[in-house]
Amino acid sequence: MSLGGRLGRWIFLISLLAGAAIFTWHVLSPIHAVGAIDTAARADDHAQIEEMVDLASFKTSLTDEIRQNMTETQDGEAPGTLRYLGADLTAAFARPIIDNAVTPANIAALIRQASENGETEASSQPGLFSSGDWEIEREGFDAFVARQYRGAKPVGLGLRFSRNQLNWTLTAVELN
Repeated sequence: MSLGGRLGRWIFLISLLAGAAIFTWHVLSPIHAVGAIDTAARADDHAQIEEMVDLASFKTSLTDEIRQNMTETQDGEAPGTLRYLGADLTAAFARPIIDNAVTPANIAALIRQASENGETEASSQPGLFSSGDWEIEREGFDAFVARQYRGAKPVGLGLRFSRNQLNWTLTAVELN
């Protein structure tokens, strides 16, 4: 066999392995990220939670969720401008509370509570590549949302993760 033929096989094999590694990372890394943050929350490991959460983005998303919920709640009850003004005022008053309440300890408690809401006996001890009963909903290559379901209905909250180089960071919460 010629040198070019052997080299071509090696290039093909390396390309195939690289593609398999990228595909495996794409599929397993969200499951691992959810399992890791769930395990850290159960262990009450605040340092690990702080590493895995972008606190500034998390606080902003929570404020935005409150504003959006207030706007939706007041649909039809108040004229347009007043509806948005009420939602903005509520968010402005809530922001200092959110700034003080969003801590690694409270995020751990929130995740523990969410895990317990959707937990089944089979999922009570997540392992390295287990996310318990968390369902992963991909949003392109750079984001996903983990949700707990009971049947077809979402239970609790959604945890939004964004890609941070090769790792995932919890950046937002979605209230259901």
